[in-house]
Amino acid sequence: MTAATGAWAQSATWTLTAYGDLQTGDLVVIVDKTSERAMSNDNGTSNPPSAVEVTLSSDKNSLSDAPADNLKWVVERDGDNYKFRKAGSDAHYLYNINSNNGVRVGTNNANQYVFENGGENDVPFMKNTSNSRYIGVYDNSNWRCYTSINNNIKNTVTAFYTKQAASSPAPAGYTVTMKDGVKDADKWTVKVGEGQAQALPIGGLTGDGSETVTLQYNGRLKVKGVKATSEAGAPAAGKTVDLSTLTADYEAKDGETLTGTLANNVKVSIADGATVTLKDVNITNLGENCDWAGINCPGNATLVLEGTNTVCAGRDGSDYNNYPGIYIAPDKTLTIQGDGTLTAYSNGTNPYGGGIGGGYEIACGNIVINGGNITATGGESSAGIGGGYEIACGTITINGGNITATGGSCAAGIGGGDYASCGNITISGGTVSATGGDCSAGIGGGRSNGACGTITIKSTVTSVTATKGSGAPNSIGSGGENGTAITVNIEAGANVTQN
Repeated sequence: MTAATGAWAQSATWTLTAYGDLQTGDLVVIVDKTSERAMSNDNGTSNPPSAVEVTLSSDKNSLSDAPADNLKWVVERDGDNYKFRKAGSDAHYLYNINSNNGVRVGTNNANQYVFENGGENDVPFMKNTSNSRYIGVYDNSNWRCYTSINNNIKNTVTAFYTKQAASSPAPAGYTVTMKDGVKDADKWTVKVGEGQAQALPIGGLTGDGSETVTLQYNGRLKVKGVKATSEAGAPAAGKTVDLSTLTADYEAKDGETLTGTLANNVKVSIADGATVTLKDVNITNLGENCDWAGINCPGNATLVLEGTNTVCAGRDGSDYNNYPGIYIAPDKTLTIQGDGTLTAYSNGTNPYGGGIGGGYEIACGNIVINGGNITATGGESSAGIGGGYEIACGTITINGGNITATGGSCAAGIGGGDYASCGNITISGGTVSATGGDCSAGIGGGRSNGACGTITIKSTVTSVTATKGSGAPNSIGSGGENGTAITVNIEAGANVTQN
């Protein structure tokens, strides 16, 4: 018998939806189809939402890429009245004040909208019911509101792209065939599920894999031409994999969901190029002689967060931990997104690895965070998010999410470890709090000879708080001892606090 893997679940898509079809609870991205600019949710009560460039499909019926968290809204609908709540918040809504650039996000009650046709394309415009102002994109830079659909916003075509659930996974298929010329071939029978045993049909037997297949030989001769293979230990792509059932090292495939508590000392890896969902994962029980990360990414990988996830590494034969909670190989890119929670750390016993990135003399690649509620804590000489001791780290990009990163002793919260280097660090969205260890920056370099690329913090962030460690010269920038000068660019208007 040979087993063939069936189709697997595709990652979630964001599909164009008419405003009249929106329902309470829908997760949406609000886009001007003309300029292909989405409405951000993170400028708060002081500035209008930024118009963030997105890529639409050629027919403009879907988003080409998964959006960052700072572009997501939750719909609340009551008949023809709509409210749009910032995703991840229970109280902050889109609202208008009585000013041309008066679109805001916060707790103001002027947060109800209806739709009214108009503009250059005679399409539905969002109209605030409190001050009768129409919303549109102004000069491709931000979203504004006017008492009429004037020249500033008349070309806006407001569209809503809703998150569609991934398609259901198809079970793994099978094919049972008999080799030509096998003696006593008629003695073999096959039984599917609880059905009756039957002769193997000419051309073989195929199925969708939803039933157990049993082969039986009723004759006296040993038939060497029949080969049965079992893949029971390897869940089919697209399936949900319960970590508690794993008894051997496992590589998660594209479209799979990992869930449950890892019970045995096995290594969990992500296949190169795969997108894998973490749903209520607990990898905290790896013991001694498990010198690897909780989740290992030897190639490019995307992790989608759902529920509550906790991940830490194992320990080597000397009971020291060298690896991070989540590891990404050099020259590769790890992308983390989704609405769930992730806690990542080195280990509770002799930790020397990072939270997310690299470890003790273990280099790491690039890290991109688009969303999620993430707490990352580094061990001795390793960053919360970034590099480990005496080794290089790639670039770090944060586009959204709620991030708390704490460096171990002599390491940055986000950036490099001790005696280590890090690539460019760019923060363009989300709420970020980073705390450095002794003589280390909150964001930037570790204690000794720390080198880092350019640090850029954009005005589109919700907030960034960087706290330097004891004896460190900078909250954002180089570390304490012989640190290399680092270029820091903080855009005007960015909500940044340095402690």
